[in-house]
Amino acid sequence: MSQTAIGQIDNFRDNWWNWEPDKEEPAPARSQRLTPKSFLPPAELAQGEKEAKDLRAAAEFVPDYFCQQTLDWARQLPTDPRVPEALHLAVRATRYGNTGPKTTGFSKAAFQLLHTKYASSKWAAQTPYWY
Repeated sequence: MSQTAIGQIDNFRDNWWNWEPDKEEPAPARSQRLTPKSFLPPAELAQGEKEAKDLRAAAEFVPDYFCQQTLDWARQLPTDPRVPEALHLAVRATRYGNTGPKTTGFSKAAFQLLHTKYASSKWAAQTPYWY
């Protein structure tokens, strides 16, 4: 079993954020995973559970939420040098996360903004299409 580095998206979708944290996994996968309940103090665990609940209420699909937040940020701070990479990651997230009926529209909007305002960036070159 190979492990993808933190901060990298696994091409086999093995490390993407999922709204189903209690989904039953095969026993070997469960035994190899460190869970928050195994090391967080109760107060921090409760805070994390509250934040997860708030995120689930904000958007049904993680890539949709991520794209919308990234698009809003890019429009508010278009000169921020981190925007092109964030747009690239937003588009890529729509490939590896759980998707819904609006996901393609979010992906396309992030792609178009990246290729319109930041066309000469290395991030636009690394984002040849939306999902």
